[in-house]
Amino acid sequence: MPIRCAPLDDAAAGELAGWLAHEPYRDAMPLSNVTTLRHACRVVVAWRGDRLLGMASSYDELPVPNLTFATRDDQALAPLLAALFRQRPGLAGGPIWTLLPAERHAALCRQLRLVAGEAEHQMTITPARLAAHGATVAQPLDQRHAGALQRLADAAALTGWHERALTYGPCVGHIVDDAVVAMAATRFQTAVASEIGHVATHPDFRRRGRGADCTIAVTRAAMRPGHHPYLMCRAGNPALALYRRLGFTTLDTFQLARFAVH
Repeated sequence: MPIRCAPLDDAAAGELAGWLAHEPYRDAMPLSNVTTLRHACRVVVAWRGDRLLGMASSYDELPVPNLTFATRDDQALAPLLAALFRQRPGLAGGPIWTLLPAERHAALCRQLRLVAGEAEHQMTITPARLAAHGATVAQPLDQRHAGALQRLADAAALTGWHERALTYGPCVGHIVDDAVVAMAATRFQTAVASEIGHVATHPDFRRRGRGADCTIAVTRAAMRPGHHPYLMCRAGNPALALYRRLGFTTLDTFQLARFAVH
């Protein structure tokens, strides 16, 4: 029976979300793209008859071409990519950024040409480890701080920041003389997990523990019964040692890679 691909619709969304929710950390990004971030994504779904085979998606709010996917059958990947490229022709111009678990990265290497890549750790923390750090002085931020947050993002060369992140989950920061000088925020969240990110400190205020304080505060704000935060950190990033000191441990290792169409 042939594989058919179609844009995500409401009829398929529930079944797809239910399948992706079985691996809440590994599939957090695909799951968010079909639920909370669906408004900002192109999503295509693969079927064989009535059986769901997988999905592929591209997120609008990143400044670079990007995609992610999840499949039950590797045979679905090629038609999913073709369907996504029809929906988002700009992907073919590349380079296409991906952040994938190792086996999905390997599957994509069989379809596209790998340009460059490096390991990135998916890190989680338990409530007990987080509680050991006590109170923080970071304060909640909201839409009223959008301009100040954008100025900090520009000064800190923070890529991928968009003020709509203020609607995706907790955002916290340090304010000095009406300027936000450090921040951490929620990249996205699903029903069971949040990715913590957008950690930035103004160059004039670094090495004072502000970034660590904001990371602790936003993690605590995201941690509630049945819901768990995590963060991603490149293997060579000096912040990796900081996150480990804060109590984060590596759950999985993904590949952050750039691909080109053959």
